[in-house]
Amino acid sequence: MYRCLERGEAPNRNCWILLFIVELFYSSTVICDRLARVYSRGLEESVQKFLEMQGKLNRVYLTALEEKVLSLLESEVKV
Repeated sequence: MYRCLERGEAPNRNCWILLFIVELFYSSTVICDRLARVYSRGLEESVQKFLEMQGKLNRVYLTALEEKVLSLLESEVKV
């Protein structure tokens, strides 16, 4: 899959696109896992709604504020 990198060649455009897609998939998976771990801890309804909305967003990254809120929730539930 990453033959361009295995051969020590400079990645071409197709290789960069593939790496970008893999990174997007990985990022979205990590965010979903984090949301699921916090959500399953029986939090208050307002917090659950916030987490549900984060899961429905059509993007694979968190804003700086969303990252802070999720990190705070993780620390509160000792994830």
